[in-house]
Amino acid sequence: LQGNGVEKNEAVALDWLESAAKAGQAEAQYQLGDIYLKGLGVPSEPAWAARWYGKAAEQQFADARLALARAFERGQGLPINWVRACQWAILAEQSGASQASEIQAQVCDQLTAEKHERARQLAAAWQPQEYPFYEDPPTIRYVQMKLQQLRFYAGYVDGVDGERTRSAIAEYREEREMSGQDHSLEILLEQLRVE
Repeated sequence: LQGNGVEKNEAVALDWLESAAKAGQAEAQYQLGDIYLKGLGVPSEPAWAARWYGKAAEQQFADARLALARAFERGQGLPINWVRACQWAILAEQSGASQASEIQAQVCDQLTAEKHERARQLAAAWQPQEYPFYEDPPTIRYVQMKLQQLRFYAGYVDGVDGERTRSAIAEYREEREMSGQDHSLEILLEQLRVE
């Protein structure tokens, strides 16, 4: 991205970064989150940024956990959810992210005792899990968020691929005349990003 030792070419750098991110490299996923949040050489897409931050956070990447906490706190590509923001700030601090304690003070300390305890429980219960690339919670949250914006989904943006999410996807595909196409989430993501 910086052009160190070579001529700077943002398009080529983005291709390499996306390849690394799709291969599961957490730092590349985090950097893509920054690029799409800030609109660095691409249109700003906060929901797409939150997806990439989430993918890296799920791999315990400290800065991505902090970025995800901020996304939940500020509503950057995700609905504002201070309990989830607190959960990810706690996990970010456990991963050694600088400024995580500041986010906890800004968010967690503002919660009721009951909600703060819920955030602690969510953080304590969190375990890394293996998901197919397009079926992980950050991707499902992105799909839910986009379908909600398009008025196909009225449920929580929680990253759970439940009946409401599947029903909204089916309705979207039917209305967009995608029923005869490949039913992979990859194709769906491509379509949702251009909406």
